[in-house]
Amino acid sequence: MSIFLIVLIAIVTALVLGSFYVWYLVRHSRNSTRKRKMVRTLAVMGSGGHTTEMCCVLENLSSAYKEFSLVIADTDQISQGKVEELAKFKENSRIEWIPRSREVGQSYITSVFTTLRAFYYSLAVVWRFSPDLVLTNGPGTCIPICVAAALFDIFRLRDTTIVFVESICRVQSLSLTGAILYFSGLADDEVRYEFRQVKKEDDNLEKLHRDLEKKGIQFKPKSVEEIYKEVAAEDTDNWANIRGPHENEDNSEYFKIQAAHPLDPQAQVADQQALAGLVELGFDEWTANLALLRTGNAGIETAVTWIVERSNDSDFDSGSSDDEDEADEGREQPAGMGASQSTGEGAGPSNAVGFDVIKALAKNARTHKMVFVANMSLKMGAGKLAAQVGHACLAVYQKAVSTEEGRAGIQSWERMGAVKVVLKGESTEQLMELLKQAKEVGCSAYLVADAGYTQIPAGSRTVLGVFGPKEAVDSVCGQLKLL
Repeated sequence: MSIFLIVLIAIVTALVLGSFYVWYLVRHSRNSTRKRKMVRTLAVMGSGGHTTEMCCVLENLSSAYKEFSLVIADTDQISQGKVEELAKFKENSRIEWIPRSREVGQSYITSVFTTLRAFYYSLAVVWRFSPDLVLTNGPGTCIPICVAAALFDIFRLRDTTIVFVESICRVQSLSLTGAILYFSGLADDEVRYEFRQVKKEDDNLEKLHRDLEKKGIQFKPKSVEEIYKEVAAEDTDNWANIRGPHENEDNSEYFKIQAAHPLDPQAQVADQQALAGLVELGFDEWTANLALLRTGNAGIETAVTWIVERSNDSDFDSGSSDDEDEADEGREQPAGMGASQSTGEGAGPSNAVGFDVIKALAKNARTHKMVFVANMSLKMGAGKLAAQVGHACLAVYQKAVSTEEGRAGIQSWERMGAVKVVLKGESTEQLMELLKQAKEVGCSAYLVADAGYTQIPAGSRTVLGVFGPKEAVDSVCGQLKLL
């Protein structure tokens, strides 16, 4: 009998709670017509980027949002400064601390207990402040707050709207927090950033074309190869690939585009003697002319190096052995970057000899070098690592140009193509030692210390940047492997 009563009570309780929950979902699925003169807003501030995004949201709210409760985790030292600064500019604002639901790296089993503890504190925070709006953007800390607000609303003890703003970095799928709030129905509204990747076969792209054409905007169909050729011909200030057409591309079309896009009507005339020398080495006249103009007629060696730094190794190296080269003497050579387009007898061997000279000239002409050593022990993601290399590049560049000798080195480095190399570092200790060695040999060096907003702890040494004479840089980093 007692078991029957327990089961009956459990069923009745489930039905009652379920009814309240369904009622909550129905009420919050309707658009509210009630207008409030003042909205009490509880905002959950996460760590790092979450807080930055939420600060942007709060700063752009209308004057109707006049009273704020800013909730952060008690162990979140990074966000505390930003939240305190925001509270100074927001009237009638308070800061509340609750335990973090789950620390970084904490197991999911133990996080159940820490989440329950956070929920206990969240009940008190929500009850005291009695918010009209709970605003959050994805940190795990928001789950206990949102559940507490929804629980009071379910039993009609409070009337609260929950709005979830998905983090801007989630462009393809919902975060775990967003999925929980979305599929449970606790959030009244979710704001998501939907950057859809448009592919060639995407029907929506065709629909977009049709809609724009109806408005009088006409599209000229172009192939990828056509777009490539036009970009290669026009983007002469920052030519990432000057090598000319591929072996299987239409060479005549490429050079027709070259002729249709003059380099610069205002530019000085290329040195004719140097131009003749480059053509004799095997470059076509258009490429040679461009190189001389871009390097200010500094000479054949400088122009050759400028071209080499903007080309692929495969344009100069066939990758075959000496025996294979001898066997291929009569074979037509592919039209590489800057190579003469002549196909007469002996054209292949003549160009091969010219390319050997070119490579030797380029090697001797490069005087300075900039390298970056990444701390691989931190296991940073590709985006994080790229950002750290960017920080190191800017910092070491600024250090170099602060001295007369460094400015001269930077000018030489830029004339030779501004080559940058990223190498693998094993540990923080190794980067510190390399920094010391770089300074001892007179190089400009900078070791990036991360702010700790994402992925890694604050103060982590991420990337070492080194700039200086080629021999000096190689003496410090020459033993490291490419990333």
